Amino acid sequence: FPELFSYALVVPLAFRIVIGLLFVWFGYKNITENREGKLKILADFKLASASVWLWSIAIVEIIGGLLLLGGAYTQIVALIFSTLLIIALIGKHKNSNALSLTQETMWLLIIVTASLLFLGPGFYSFDLPL
Repeated sequence: FPELFSYALVVPLAFRIVIGLLFVWFGYKNITENREGKLKILADFKLASASVWLWSIAIVEIIGGLLLLGGAYTQIVALIFSTLLIIALIGKHKNSNALSLTQETMWLLIIVTASLLFLGPGFYSFDLPL
């Protein structure tokens, strides 16, 4: 179906919107829900102040999600989110009860963020692919 190729830029737009909304939600949940489990994961990484790291991650997730929704700095945000998801996957492997997402869901999100890194922002964005 070659006529569907004219809609190839709709896929990154859909990925951007879904991932942007998810990470705004994840940032909100990091602040409000199961803070003890997440602080324990961060403490397992031997970080100095787990509480400061949790707030920093939540702020990065919310701001990055909003940037994706607006279509700004898409590839940079996708790289940051892929890194955060890989770290979360390692933390999930160490303590399986601390995060609510399954490992399969995290892998799927890593694939979607990595595809945004390579596909670019798609339609209705402010940035151009790097």
